[in-house]
Amino acid sequence: MIMDTVCDFDHDTAMATLAALPRQAEWEALVSAYQRTYPDSPAGEKWRVLKRIYQMDQTRESTPEEGYPQDSV
Repeated sequence: MIMDTVCDFDHDTAMATLAALPRQAEWEALVSAYQRTYPDSPAGEKWRVLKRIYQMDQTRESTPEEGYPQDSV
């Protein structure tokens, strides 16, 4: 999953808000058949924050240390 967010985005607050939605548990149960977690993930934790290393419309290659080039946005 890719989430484009604002600079001051609070992931924990957003996920808590999402979890409180009436049908969220039903949705999670449905899509869990298509998701795989890391074996070392704590119970209930399936998402990890990763650094983006590629963007479809980027104009040049970049290294993992650079992330994606700002001039490609």
